[in-house]
Amino acid sequence: MKKIIPIIVIIITAVLALVLRDSNNKETSVSTPSTAKEPQGELTVGTRIGNLAPDFELKDYNGKTVRLSDFRGQKPVFINFWATWCPFCVEELPLMARVQKQSGDQYVTLAINRGEDQKTGRKFTDQLGLADAFVLLNDKSDSTYGRYGGFAMPHSVFIDREGVIQDMKLGPLTEAELIQKINKIIK
Repeated sequence: MKKIIPIIVIIITAVLALVLRDSNNKETSVSTPSTAKEPQGELTVGTRIGNLAPDFELKDYNGKTVRLSDFRGQKPVFINFWATWCPFCVEELPLMARVQKQSGDQYVTLAINRGEDQKTGRKFTDQLGLADAFVLLNDKSDSTYGRYGGFAMPHSVFIDREGVIQDMKLGPLTEAELIQKINKIIK
């Protein structure tokens, strides 16, 4: 009986985690007007490929407010959720900077530090020499990561210029994967 209790607890925890994850991953159907910043027709706002990416508003390291919708109709966006405690992020952030530099201004990288204060994130990115590599955002509340259904680190989302999710990756990206996924959104 003592051996069964931990197994039951693990099963209940796993089921509860899946239920909570699915409740955070709800989609909403919206009809969008025809403007320069919004795609036409009816799209589903959600976190799946083919959905209109959920909008968010965060501050960059200079205190400027950045909204995902600011780029809609303008440029494709690569979102990467990272944290200083994530060992894969230490390798992936410099890779992201190299690919961004090679690609120029064909797309925008929004690197979102999750769950940490700005001072911690900024010290980390400064040590890696990434202060000017891409747009560094801070999400101390970690709400954006949750809204995007995140459960693995790093978590990357590739959004076309119309704001539609074209690809995602949970876990670290190789250089070849990153370039292939970026090419998919800048075409």
